[in-house]
Amino acid sequence: MANSLAVNSVDLCCCVPVTCEEIDDRSLVHVKAINWNRRFNRGYCTKDCTKHNTSTIHTYWTGRLASSPEQYPYYVPSTWYRLSVDVDTTSLLDWSSNWHTLYHGTDPHNIHKILKNGFRVRECQHGFPALYLSPSIHYSSHPRYAGVVLLNSVYFQFVLEVRVDTRKLMPLKKNEFLQTGVQGDIDPNFQNNENLEFLLKAREGNFIKPCEGVVVTGIMVRKLNFDPVLLPSSWWWCKWRSWMNIHKYYNNGAHQNFENTD
Repeated sequence: MANSLAVNSVDLCCCVPVTCEEIDDRSLVHVKAINWNRRFNRGYCTKDCTKHNTSTIHTYWTGRLASSPEQYPYYVPSTWYRLSVDVDTTSLLDWSSNWHTLYHGTDPHNIHKILKNGFRVRECQHGFPALYLSPSIHYSSHPRYAGVVLLNSVYFQFVLEVRVDTRKLMPLKKNEFLQTGVQGDIDPNFQNNENLEFLLKAREGNFIKPCEGVVVTGIMVRKLNFDPVLLPSSWWWCKWRSWMNIHKYYNNGAHQNFENTD
């Protein structure tokens, strides 16, 4: 099955715009519980699009954004649409040039809880409680993190865009997914799969709040009329689990992330 998926993969040149109203569903996001800032909604296209930067739904640039540091590079999140969240940075005493964009894949049911209470963490495989973050949206969109939800014949995935005080991050010497034998670059922007994962340490059972170094600035949504496992960038998904197991355990909320269950 994995081989046939690779052969029949589907390419995209643009993202599909998304409105708050269409994700306001019991199986998706509790939209009314979130403060939005629609002025900064953006769509991100690929290099093959012919409408680069002609409108906010065709945002594109090449390479690392100049304002992002080499260790935490910010590349265009092609095929994703950003729903901007209203953030009060005046309450963040440490808000400065040390805060940079990373991603965290999640189940849509958790989003309004995370925005209200913060990220709930438990002990990770490295022996201490921490929040996993990545500068790669390709990596963060694996269904283990960002489960696929099928609603009315449309496939949705959600990844949180966060700004992080990078002075508090710990790099992982060995990325979690690389233990499954993935060969090749998961994200072409990160050669040899280096610097794909970082940890923000926390205390067991506590919620990590914005004042502790991470704030949600946007909700990245991928909306497709076909299963995202067919995208060329998803080639590595089935190296971790079979296509059938991914569908059984990580689609339509069968698997719940546990950042916040209160």
